[in-house]
This record gives sequence, structure tokens and C-alpha cells, in this order.
Amino acid sequence: MDLRELIAGRVTAAREHAGLNQSEAAKALGIDRARLAGMERGERPVDATMLLQLAQVYRTAIVNLLPVSVPNAATEIRFRGVEQGALTAGEAAAIEGFQQFCEHFAQLLSSAGAARPKANLLDLEPGTSRTRRYAVEADADELRHAWNLGGVAPIGSELFDHLEDHGVAVYRRAVSASQLSGASVNHPGLGPVVFVNASDTPPRQVFTAAHELAHLLYHLQTDVGGLFVSRKLDTTADEQLANDFASAFLMPAAGIKLFLSKRGPRDEQVGVADVIALQRHFKVSYAAMLVRLRKLGILRGAHFEDLRAVRPVREAEQLGYAVQRWEWAYAPKLERPQGLPDLFVNLVLTAHAAQTLSPAQAASCLEMTVSRFTELLQEFKRQADSPSFEDELQDAEISVG
Repeated sequence: MDLRELIAGRVTAAREHAGLNQSEAAKALGIDRARLAGMERGERPVDATMLLQLAQVYRTAIVNLLPVSVPNAATEIRFRGVEQGALTAGEAAAIEGFQQFCEHFAQLLSSAGAARPKANLLDLEPGTSRTRRYAVEADADELRHAWNLGGVAPIGSELFDHLEDHGVAVYRRAVSASQLSGASVNHPGLGPVVFVNASDTPPRQVFTAAHELAHLLYHLQTDVGGLFVSRKLDTTADEQLANDFASAFLMPAAGIKLFLSKRGPRDEQVGVADVIALQRHFKVSYAAMLVRLRKLGILRGAHFEDLRAVRPVREAEQLGYAVQRWEWAYAPKLERPQGLPDLFVNLVLTAHAAQTLSPAQAASCLEMTVSRFTELLQEFKRQADSPSFEDELQDAEISVG
């Protein structure tokens, strides 16, 4: 597809979003319908003067009539990990939504002349997943220090903020009754992005985010346009490497050993209470902590199997921990714009306010109905009109222009 065809598609879409047929648009532009039809088929050129006229008639910005980039072999999305044909209908729809989100985000950034923070990832030498597994502990420790997380502290759900701060966009969407855990892409117009299945429990979502971060580091950093799709229980070398990195990043060996040294048990004496204390301190699942302790050689053989057989939530409650409702039965409630980056939502709302995105376009970007989008705008207006909102702005020293 050449540049003329790409512009033709965006010109056609802009006319349709403006609610005009070809005859109405041609009359407003002062040209005959055949010329407009030729431009929309990519058969007639669209010069700068015509672009300006089109933007004025369709009430949009000129940049919205231009492609963000011309696709080529280096920037086409290519599936890695799970094959595209192996996905269920629901999983395929979720991945398609993820890809559309990336495209919308990249286009909005380009239109606004804005940019995301430069990705702050390790510059790793090329290597196979097998050779990389020997260095994963050091890599995880190096990234923690590069992100000023220290070598022993828990991260938990703060990981999502750290990812955004360091140039990795996060997209969360619920995909129920699925083995899909997440995905990651090195998007040509957006950079590194991770997708997390929000149907999983909060600790599992954090682990998935760290897992997808590993794919960005090891498998996608030099693969612009590569999209890695991850499913639970996959045992390929790439997936094992990502699991190893996520475990080391979220549960650093030094932190675990320091925590246990303060509690007192030797390795062979580590029991249920110790594992539960560790998993709640590091804000991970009981199963993830068990596997990590086995990886570190702290749990072995029959002792590991005995601890795996317990019911951790019931044990935690009996030990006096405040057990959350989701620990017994998790029913995710993710209502958009939840799960979308704040910057992305703000760009959509700004473009809508500037009338470069119609309500239908803005609602589509935010993955909601037009009526729900209208309700969202009303909610924001009520918040902005409330006295407490102005007080909060003054307290935060935010200037309102």
C-alpha cells in the first residue's frame, strides 16, 4: 500500500466521521463528486491545499488525514510465542483490541506532538533463552537498581507505575475463561507496551506484567513490530526465561534471605507460616513464592510438595492476616477507562474537546459506548465544578489556564 492509498483511506474515514456522503462533501469542497471519489480510491493526488480544505470541511486536524507511518516489512506486527491461529475467538478479539489501542495511542501522540518517556530498559547483548537463563538473576538486579527500586524491597502493584514511568505503556483488559495471560509488543510508533489479562488475580497480574517486561528485554528489544503472546502453562524456553526473570525481579534473592534471616528458620525449617509471610511481604501469590524458594534451593523435594498441598488463604486467615475478598473468589470489575494509561485517556479527552475526535471516535478509543462516554464526560465535569476539586488543584500547585 503506497502513501496515496493510505491518505485515501484516512480521507474517506474523516468524511464518514463527519457524517457526510460524497455528494455533500464535494459540494462543500467546491469540487465535483468524481474528483472526490478518485481521491478516496487513491487514484487522484491530494495536495497540501486540498488537505487544508478537507480538514476545514470535515472539522479535523490535517495530521488526522495523514498516516502516522507508512507500513513496511520492518514495522508490520508479527506474532511470536503463541501462533495467531491458536487463539480462541475471545483471545483473538483481546489481542486485536490491544493492537488497536497501540495504533490509537501512537496516532494521538503524533497528532498532539507529544512523546512518551524514553524507554529505560537494559541494553542486553544478543543471546538465546538458554544462555540468558544463567544471567537472569543479575539482569533482574541490574534493572531494579536502574529503576531505583533497590535490591531487597517488594514491588507489588506499584510495578504498573514503574513501567509507565520508565517508558513502558500498560494496557489491561479482562479476558475471562482463557489461558491467555498477556502479551507484549515493540510497537513502531509507540515503543514497548505490555498487555495484562485483568481477569487474573492482582498478584497474578503483577507477575504477568513482569513476565512481559522480560519478553521486551530478551526477545523484542531489537524486534520492532514483534508481538509476543503468552499463555499460562507454556513451557517453551522463551516462556521459562520470562518466568525466571519475573520471579527474580519481584522476589529478589537478597530480599528473601534478609527476610528469612530476621524470622530465624533455616532452610529445612521453612514452613507454611514463613512462606505465607514471604508472599504477603513481596505481594505475590503463594504458588509464585513456592516456586521461587525451590529455585533458590530453599525448598526441596517432599518438603516443597507438602507446602504446595496446603490451602494458603485459609492458613493466612488462621495466622491472623487480613484476607481480602478477592483471595477467596476473584470477580474482576474493570470498567473503562480503567486499565488504560492516564496519558492515553487524557489525549483522547483533549482531542475530543478540540473537536478532532468525534464522540463516536473517542468512545471507540476508550473501548466504551457513546452513551457511556457521555456519562464519563459528565462525571469529569461534576468533579471539575466541585469546590473540593479547585482546592485540590491549589494544594497541588497546579495552574489552571
